[in-house]
Amino acid sequence: MTARNLVISGVVLSALFMSGCHAGQSPEVSGDSTPETSAPSEEATQPDEGFESINVFELLTPESQSARDCLGAALLGDASLGIEAEETIRSGEGNLEDIYEAWSICVGIPVVFSDAGFASVTDLGFVIDYSTPGIIALPMDDPGFMRRPRGIETLADPSAILLADSRVALYFSGDHSAPGRSTRWVSSEPVSAAPESLIFSPEADYTLETLTSWRNIIPTADGFVAFGQENMNEGLSRWESTDGLEFRNKTVLITPQQWRDSEEAEGRLVSTEAALHNLTPNSAVTSTDSFGFFAVFEGLREGFGLEGCPPECDRDGDGYESGEYVTIYRSPDGITWSPSATVGGASEGSVVEVAPGVLALVLPTGVTHFSTDGDNWGFGVSTGISHLDLMLEDGSWLGFGTQSASDGGIPAWSVNLDVSALDPRWLEPASFDAFASLATG
Repeated sequence: MTARNLVISGVVLSALFMSGCHAGQSPEVSGDSTPETSAPSEEATQPDEGFESINVFELLTPESQSARDCLGAALLGDASLGIEAEETIRSGEGNLEDIYEAWSICVGIPVVFSDAGFASVTDLGFVIDYSTPGIIALPMDDPGFMRRPRGIETLADPSAILLADSRVALYFSGDHSAPGRSTRWVSSEPVSAAPESLIFSPEADYTLETLTSWRNIIPTADGFVAFGQENMNEGLSRWESTDGLEFRNKTVLITPQQWRDSEEAEGRLVSTEAALHNLTPNSAVTSTDSFGFFAVFEGLREGFGLEGCPPECDRDGDGYESGEYVTIYRSPDGITWSPSATVGGASEGSVVEVAPGVLALVLPTGVTHFSTDGDNWGFGVSTGISHLDLMLEDGSWLGFGTQSASDGGIPAWSVNLDVSALDPRWLEPASFDAFASLATG
């Protein structure tokens, strides 16, 4: 592709700034003052109502230093020149293609669009927390968490299904009614339309181990299948069940060695920690009507949980702390898997089909990417959606998330989608040419 030297218009800066905002802070957090923005050049196309000018460098949190370092390495060849790289972008001058490629790697696919009526999100609060009767899980900030008894976990990573009687059933880390006993929780009432609130209580034990991470339960024509990792050193596994409680026929689908081989074959460097400890990342597995199964593997920033970063966090040896990303795998049957795409900007997410033939990669940052083939994803859209897990009879969705600290639990949202408001531009694959066309109008 021929590089283009362009003066970056206000539209491009808006796109880049919106990306950085979501990479560095959650959608619930906003600044108290209106940030300054660069004025567009005379030739620039003025932003339409779908754009919001945000100065990313006024909003970057300390955790986002990794993105700044990465931009320094990508644009100027030295991670210590992050401030200079920042000034290059803020100046409005530079090689647009270089900036686009660096931003896509260091921050993520740019968040170009704002939702204009597609999603309406209602916060239902915590439907389960550490004070809920029957919960014996420990929060991760409990002083005794690291010395907790075997079989006790923290509240995290819920999977939701709709039972035959229209009650919502939840499976999640920390759902155990006793140490080592996994317990399914169900809603007190059938749920067929967008609810104003939800109440859950323990129903029955099920046979997945309590330490199984990121358990994903999916209804099938023959019953249910479950995906998760009973042991991260073992890899992603699959179980079968006729009743959603007794899970049998465990099959290991992707071992750590297979994960490492497939990632390296795609030109992606596996972190030193994953290689040394022989680990497969956690993944959110979903099933779609039109495209088969998807597994979105988490990619935590290198310094997650580490002190002294850098240099201790630089596990892949590229000179800076690599940021968050997800790696998407696909399967036609939930058994045979192959890598598809990598998307930066968040460390986890999930793929759902929001309309026939239209997929959404939902990120907990409130950003959504859309696709019509499952391999090529569009520019980010600020939808405010952090989770879409279960479609109800009236067409609305429920989403369930994770806040594992003592003041958290399992939050829930009711989401109504107006598919007629899907902007065709959201469905176009992100590319430099598409990005440049936004810059020049």
